[in-house]
Amino acid sequence: MRIAAYVIILVVSLLLFQAPVCEADPIQVMPVSEIRPGMKGVVLTVLYGTEPESLAVEVLSIMPANSPGRHTVIVQGFGELAHTGIASGMSGSPVYVDGKLIGALAFAFNGALEAIGGVTPFEEMALALDEYFIPTHSPRSSNRRTKQDSNLLSFPQWRSRAVDRANQTTADIEAGLPLDDRNDDRPAMGMSPIRLPLQLENGSPALLSSLQKQFDLAGLQTVPAISADGSGIQTGSMDDPIKPGDALSVNLISGDMSAAVIGTVTWVEGDKVIAFGHPFLSNGTTDLPVGRAQIHAIIPNRNVSFKVGSPINEIGSLIADREPGVAARIGGKAQTIPLDLTITSDEPGNWQEKFHFDIAKDVVLTPSLMTAAVGSAMREQAFSIGLSTLKSQIEITLDDGQVIRREDLFRTMNPPQTIATEVLAGVNYLIASNFREFPVTALAVNLNLKPQLDAIEIERLHVDRGTYQRGDKIQVDINLRRHLGETLTKRVTLEIPQTAQGTEMMVMVGSASAFYLWDSERAPDKYRPRSFDGLVNLIEDYPSDEDLIIRLFGSARGLLMRGQEISSMPLSKWRVLSDGVSGGEMMPVGGIILDEVVIKTGEVVLGGNFTRVELKR
Repeated sequence: MRIAAYVIILVVSLLLFQAPVCEADPIQVMPVSEIRPGMKGVVLTVLYGTEPESLAVEVLSIMPANSPGRHTVIVQGFGELAHTGIASGMSGSPVYVDGKLIGALAFAFNGALEAIGGVTPFEEMALALDEYFIPTHSPRSSNRRTKQDSNLLSFPQWRSRAVDRANQTTADIEAGLPLDDRNDDRPAMGMSPIRLPLQLENGSPALLSSLQKQFDLAGLQTVPAISADGSGIQTGSMDDPIKPGDALSVNLISGDMSAAVIGTVTWVEGDKVIAFGHPFLSNGTTDLPVGRAQIHAIIPNRNVSFKVGSPINEIGSLIADREPGVAARIGGKAQTIPLDLTITSDEPGNWQEKFHFDIAKDVVLTPSLMTAAVGSAMREQAFSIGLSTLKSQIEITLDDGQVIRREDLFRTMNPPQTIATEVLAGVNYLIASNFREFPVTALAVNLNLKPQLDAIEIERLHVDRGTYQRGDKIQVDINLRRHLGETLTKRVTLEIPQTAQGTEMMVMVGSASAFYLWDSERAPDKYRPRSFDGLVNLIEDYPSDEDLIIRLFGSARGLLMRGQEISSMPLSKWRVLSDGVSGGEMMPVGGIILDEVVIKTGEVVLGGNFTRVELKR
């Protein structure tokens, strides 16, 4: 009897619904004040294909949300909705009662045994999002990153911490790592925003699994992507108007890999679209590509089921991302970051492959999206497991036309992971800083993988004598051992300047990593930028792992000015300058570099060594 009653309710609701999506018959909105428990209605959502279906729901209660003036309407689904459950991808599905729109299905109870969820009232969605459709609208900045750049990690620290991003904590967020700190909107007792499914096509499963922590923090769940013809985002017809209940995709990667977040359209009027019923990334004003999507299946899950689908075509851009939902405008094209990738290998055949991706611009997701695209393109099955050598050349184009170039050499057992943690560290560092809002406009990456490890380890060094005078030259012999046991010697000459002070000096030979450990005590602020220009210089000039660095240190006091060390100086001058230190422009350092030689070895340099010598008074 109960099933028959709800069949009658569904038929009556459909008759009352009367196709409210027609522009000639504008959608009527039911305010929260008129919604009552026991009201019967329908929710529109796509279960398969591209056409939305009407599913029966009943209003159970109206409850306050976390924010003043906001509410959540609790509804229960019947029929097909009771079978599928409230699924990821249904975010934004419009709910109608008596043909009037009450809001968007937006919340689910984790582990619920019945299809009970929460609806964000549409009047509250419109109140928050209408202003973004006004041409003279003044953009609101993101509320996710308000920290000062004085807390930004040094560049070497950034690269070191990136090795274990899966274990990042709140402390990392405060230090400037690109994580999301959006407020979690949970009205009550385990009810949370319906997770948005992130469909990834042609992505390495192992790599995507390692990135899941970042996606989790953004409220996303990676699910298998299925494309009708396997080619990702299609160039479909844009003539068919989008309508409430249609599947809506936010296209994060297109090109040789596809990544899209799928939700549902709540309301359409002309070129204006409102969707989701909860935030995507809480960006405020945003600019991300959006399109229509098709749904291939709904996969049942003990917690929250999820839709599996794929984007069809791009139709416009996401312009607002607020707590009650998102707003999009049909037409136009969102800005993306073109990423060109070339991969060569010294394996038999010396093959080369080229890829192109267009990456969405978002301070939280872009680093992970670039990692997913470049890392997955490495096609792990093409390389044998074991130590290998990865050479990278990267060009970062900035919004002012400036191009940053950097070359590196890495030892690796997992090329995609090395890309995630080190190759792309420079561009991720730029995106994470607040010196300039998202300065990156294009990226080109060239990667060469050798199936063997090319590395040399520093065994010891020898100087020609133990005591020197100012103006003397020091002959340094460096004994090195290659990975497979071959030994070699490098000879360099260092010169002692006439201005050298003190009675003791130190000759140190090492890799970039070894010198960073030394400098972290001697000059801890050397690698922490104080301006955008300083940040650019640091990314370009920070030594590569193939650099064999030989330095002569003096015991005199020194100064660090805008990241550059000032040579030895009289004590009186040092006091004058150090007393004038302000705003982080100049900082004292222990010990000063008297001379330096850098040798590009073409191999990964490991370790370090030093010896002390005397300077005659």
